[in-house]
Amino acid sequence: MLIGGGANAQLSLEEAIELAWQEHSLLEQRDLQIEQQAALKDARKQLQRTTFTYSWEELDPNFNQGIQSLNIQENVSLPAVAKSQENYQKAQVKAAKAQKEMTKNDLRREISRNYQSLCWQKSRQSL
Repeated sequence: MLIGGGANAQLSLEEAIELAWQEHSLLEQRDLQIEQQAALKDARKQLQRTTFTYSWEELDPNFNQGIQSLNIQENVSLPAVAKSQENYQKAQVKAAKAQKEMTKNDLRREISRNYQSLCWQKSRQSL
């Protein structure tokens, strides 16, 4: 059945659902969440920054003696920790995609209900 809002405007149920999916802001938000989680997944793979520190301690009054220290620090995750973080980020991406599908299904159900209600009301008017 086709529903028309104007003289030439007619939409089938599937067209109405597709149009809603294209225009619905919550689906756009879900797409952005998926992109964000995918970017975070890739960001975890980057090496962490190396830090350098220099210090000079226990100086005598003439600055002739003392302890000088040069420190270099780089944080490296253990393989098991890195794998766990990677699995966590993959799960986050999967969860974001599942949320988008749930939103699409909710939207489909709501539009179908409204569409059927409108069809029923139009059929009552034509009687």
